[in-house]
Amino acid sequence: MLGADAEGMPIVKIYWGDLGVRLAWDGASLPGSAHLATAREQRIRPLLARIHQHDRWREVRRRSLWMPTHVVSKAAARARHRMSAEVVEFLGDALVYFAARGTTESPGPIVRRVLAGLEAAAATRSARGDEPLVVFSHSMGGQIIYDLVTHFLPALHPDGDLRIDFWAAASSQVGLFEELKLFAVSDFAHGPGAPVPAPDRRYLGHWWNVWDPDDFLSFSVRDIIAGADDMPYKSGLGAGMAHFGILRQPSFYQLFSERLQAALAAR
Repeated sequence: MLGADAEGMPIVKIYWGDLGVRLAWDGASLPGSAHLATAREQRIRPLLARIHQHDRWREVRRRSLWMPTHVVSKAAARARHRMSAEVVEFLGDALVYFAARGTTESPGPIVRRVLAGLEAAAATRSARGDEPLVVFSHSMGGQIIYDLVTHFLPALHPDGDLRIDFWAAASSQVGLFEELKLFAVSDFAHGPGAPVPAPDRRYLGHWWNVWDPDDFLSFSVRDIIAGADDMPYKSGLGAGMAHFGILRQPSFYQLFSERLQAALAAR
């Protein structure tokens, strides 16, 4: 929420990660240093010597052509465990959320947790004189907020008493999952040339969707969902750091502040 008393501005933090994915072997399948050491011990020449000569030369030629790429990949493999863990966590959280999202009659645990946080924020907003309600989500949180403003809030708060005035969705995958038609309101009638209508303004005011071109886990909603303020932000970080690194860049928060002030001034 935003008001004249910046220092006293209440902030409601909504954490749902404990309801997300849990790896049964704590990520033992993700190739780490021990796995890579085992791979380095593998000797390819004796293996090639045991196959038919014609096939052997075909494979040697193929390996030679791909040698430059292989060298780069070996260097990147040192960071593979961390990058793989990030991707697995994202995919796992997405699978858990969509599988257990629930319905308006019986919302799933993640929806209930986030909805309760928004309801608490809305109650505080009312007690402080109807200050703007500002929501900031990162990554998978974007999909949850999108489902809330398009599906759950219209059913559970039909009188519009819970409205987000400004939503900043950083590094989300809303555009991707709408293309996959996985949201509660997704409809195959919407596609190229027929974007999804903007969320009802009774539940959402300004939506700022910000994505990093160097982050392979953040996506645009341009031409997919109408009404979004879709904007790239260059964090200047590599692919392995950009997804969470955006949260540590002061210039991102400066841009956030500028978009927020402009949106609220235009209300």
